[in-house]
Amino acid sequence: MRKCIIVGGGDFSAALLPAREPGDLLIAADSGYAALTDAGILPDLCVGDFDSLGTVPAGDGVIRLPVVKDDTDTGYAVKLGLERGYRTFMLLGVLGGRRFSHSLAAVQMLSYLAARGARGEILDERCRITVLGAGALDFPAGYAGEISVLALSDEAVVTETGLFYTLDRAELTNTFPLGVSNHFTGAPARITVHAGTVAVILEQA
Repeated sequence: MRKCIIVGGGDFSAALLPAREPGDLLIAADSGYAALTDAGILPDLCVGDFDSLGTVPAGDGVIRLPVVKDDTDTGYAVKLGLERGYRTFMLLGVLGGRRFSHSLAAVQMLSYLAARGARGEILDERCRITVLGAGALDFPAGYAGEISVLALSDEAVVTETGLFYTLDRAELTNTFPLGVSNHFTGAPARITVHAGTVAVILEQA
């Protein structure tokens, strides 16, 4: 399945970039351009107001945005990918950095994708984040690390099996982090969302 890969200007490791397949689209969001070119990688497109990069890249695949706008540069890149028919997204370099607000905004963009029938994932060297609406997410036996399931909607009804702490149609809310810091046990695990929307955060052991 072809994917849209978006790189921002936060913490970034080129080793996390997946092998590019035919049809994949690599977008640099503002200073994500420097992160990629420093690693010797040229994106297909570069979008942003370039306030962080400090200069406008040369080339045909550059979309310059106004500074005064509703979208973040990453948000614009996500919408551009949707417009081009992509339904699988990977966001790199959108955590860390000097502005926590942009990290939180990137998680909100995962919710934006989920609400439109697409699947997005944030990946860095420490964690992997996705957003899940009604549906299930399975993990094979032997999976290690910590997992947190946190409600993004006002309420979410969640079942968790195969984990150290199990839930059976538990009601999670976005005002209390009941689902933080669970653990894999070595058994196959499943997160089922019966209603609402949750962020699923995987962190290394």
